[in-house]
Amino acid sequence: MISKIILRDQVRSHLLDQMTNGLLEPGKTINLAALARKLDVSVTPIREALTQLQQSKLIKAIPNRGFIIAELNYLEAKDLYELVADLEVLALE
Repeated sequence: MISKIILRDQVRSHLLDQMTNGLLEPGKTINLAALARKLDVSVTPIREALTQLQQSKLIKAIPNRGFIIAELNYLEAKDLYELVADLEVLALE
């Protein structure tokens, strides 16, 4: 169980980094199978990470389309980046 949690968090971090660096653009669909191959993990930790990001409103789950990078306005983006920064600090403590 521990390694599963670590994988989920690693995938979430990877996706956040890609969004922050502009490699995953708003409106882009995430291909679960391709991401699983790229990261050499199963689809399960990817789905778990995407679900966490969906709860943070960074990603939207669209029925019959999959997960899509959310399009945020300036205030939403600012609030979310502050939240992620706070969570990362708490995780380090």
